[in-house]
Amino acid sequence: MNTEQNTYQILRQMILNGDLKRDQYHSEVTLSQQLNISRTPVRYALKQLEQDHLITYHRNKGIRIRQATPSEVKDATQMLLLFVSNAIEPLLLGKGTVNFSLLNQLCTLGYQYRDVGDIVAYAETIHKIYITLMEPLNNQTIINVSRRISLQTMTSAVYINPTYRNTIQPKPQTTIQQLTEFIAALKTKDTKRARKLFDAYQAYAFAQIEETGSLI
Repeated sequence: MNTEQNTYQILRQMILNGDLKRDQYHSEVTLSQQLNISRTPVRYALKQLEQDHLITYHRNKGIRIRQATPSEVKDATQMLLLFVSNAIEPLLLGKGTVNFSLLNQLCTLGYQYRDVGDIVAYAETIHKIYITLMEPLNNQTIINVSRRISLQTMTSAVYINPTYRNTIQPKPQTTIQQLTEFIAALKTKDTKRARKLFDAYQAYAFAQIEETGSLI
């Protein structure tokens, strides 16, 4: 990984971890000094983050972390789930396959990250599950678009609600629980149950976004 890409990854992680305050302006100079690197890779990284809609530029002030609205998160999540729905339809008809081994590993990791309160890793894992479920589409354009949408909704999920920063709230139902049950039904080719669980998950997802602004 070159310096520019490495700087992009570092700044992206700083946003996810809350190290860059969303109510403050940040400049190329201060970020360069903070990371102890030249301004060129910082400028590149900020341009990439702007394209990801994670930051906004403000003339003569610097950049600020962009906070997506619950409506934007809901619309993006709806699009992701539409892609997933199209991808799993052949599976429900007994055609094609998906990497269930990887999905099971991701579900296990999801439970672990949620249990220890690692909100960033948890959000990333949820969206890795989405992407893995989409792979049977065999459409790289849709997968690339989904990755970009996932990045935006994941980041919003992490910082849109500050009360979720240090703890993941206990709930009778969770995102990872419902996805795990759905994947299990899909694997056993229990079509009726899989459809029911996926429909229930979509309703749950939208209700969660309406209530808290995220799926965490």
